[in-house]
Amino acid sequence: MMYEEIKKLYLEGYTHRQIAEKLGIKPHNVNLRLHFMRVTGLLPPVLWESKHKKIVPEIIKLYNEGKSFRQIAKILNVSLNVVCYILAILHKSGKLQYRQQYSSCVPFLEKFIEQNKVFSIKDVKEFLNKEGLSRSNKVIREHLDKLCENKKINKVYIANLKPFLPSRYYPNVLYYTDYNALVNYLIQNLKVTDKKSFMRRVNTLFLPEEVKNKIKQLAK
Repeated sequence: MMYEEIKKLYLEGYTHRQIAEKLGIKPHNVNLRLHFMRVTGLLPPVLWESKHKKIVPEIIKLYNEGKSFRQIAKILNVSLNVVCYILAILHKSGKLQYRQQYSSCVPFLEKFIEQNKVFSIKDVKEFLNKEGLSRSNKVIREHLDKLCENKKINKVYIANLKPFLPSRYYPNVLYYTDYNALVNYLIQNLKVTDKKSFMRRVNTLFLPEEVKNKIKQLAK
């Protein structure tokens, strides 16, 4: 009901503040609801910010070139929120088609995996950045999880080993294609200070027993 009332007053020409006063809500809530209605098609999408209208063609051009939202904001020296807002309106209005944003990174991801037997999401992200591809951790994780489902790679949660790793920022999850490489990778970084606790924590890893035993032996 609130949305319909805001929509009616807005189309009648009332300002955001006037709508807020009439309905007894905060102007911020009016702004949020109007934004939602624009990007979901309940109201005609409008690019009312005069200072932003001139950059719309540039945003469209950069978006179609495959640039990320963050890259577009940096190139045009505007806030990320402005880029997201304008692209949302363009998409919902049908003036700009959604692109296959992330499929282009798959060949690079496969190339990386061929060259690296053990890695973290951070490693993948750094590699893609060098290749000129900007992808979020979430997107990379989704791709890697699909590869795990297809049995092309494996993953192991190593959060329990954090007390024995050099930094609390060490990744919680490692992806790997080879058990021996995984063992060597861990051994190079493990600092065993409490052997009993270490042995107990290694046992919690979802790895074959022979692999866990090898880690225990080499970490002595």
